[in-house]
Amino acid sequence: MVMVNISHYVDEKILENEGRWKGSEKVRNISLPEELVFTVDDKILNNINQAEAQYLKQASDLQIVAYAFTSFGKKLTKKKRLHPDTFVQLALQLAYYRLHGRMLHAIMGKGRGRDTENLKETPHPAQSPMWMELHLMSRRS
Repeated sequence: MVMVNISHYVDEKILENEGRWKGSEKVRNISLPEELVFTVDDKILNNINQAEAQYLKQASDLQIVAYAFTSFGKKLTKKKRLHPDTFVQLALQLAYYRLHGRMLHAIMGKGRGRDTENLKETPHPAQSPMWMELHLMSRRS
């Protein structure tokens, strides 16, 4: 997925600049690559062979399942005017509450307006509105 995003970004930039390089024309003087020679003994070669065999054994028995979450999407959180950070904080709190039966302190950023340079992350005690919401969510499922 990273390569797809990078390729998309590069394509967009090429189209935006009409295929012409608009960066620096300066060429740096970089030394040529040199070959690295490693000396390994029989013990290291044996360990490498064992690691490869273990990897092949475990990889042959691996199944990956990726489920798509379709219950709701971005439109619902926007409709409910729920900030993404708040949504993630609630999800993490709910997961922790379901596992351990208690809440953690919430970590929230505090700053002045759009002043992001002085943003400080501070722990806040579990607030009763959040506690009630988590309690209700945990009872629903």
